[in-house]
Amino acid sequence: MMKKLLVTSLLIFSVFLLQGQIILTTTSTSSAWSPDLVINSGATLKWSVSGGGVSIPETVIDDPTFDLSTNTGETTITVTSDFGFSGFTTLFIQNLEITSFDIDNATDLINFSFSTNNFSLVYLLILVPYQI
Repeated sequence: MMKKLLVTSLLIFSVFLLQGQIILTTTSTSSAWSPDLVINSGATLKWSVSGGGVSIPETVIDDPTFDLSTNTGETTITVTSDFGFSGFTTLFIQNLEITSFDIDNATDLINFSFSTNNFSLVYLLILVPYQI
């Protein structure tokens, strides 16, 4: 009985550790906000939106479309994935009024495009290790 409990606890803890987050912030008021391209062969992505007068509960889909027309400031878009974003290789978020992002947990991400968004030069210099 104790052995079974230990194995179950380790499994739950491992899944918790493997679930990471990607954080995107945007000032967009688009009624059809959506990434330009998402390629994911791993566990289906989970997206949620909060802040700036917008609240959208978790949506399980790789390439979502959100209504941000009620955004009154900065909205946070959180992306999670079971098993550490394994198989999530491409994310294009062009022309979406993105002001910041944290993609550190997307370790399989090899194609990432964020052109024509609202970034400062200082912030872009931090991204040099990603060779974008």
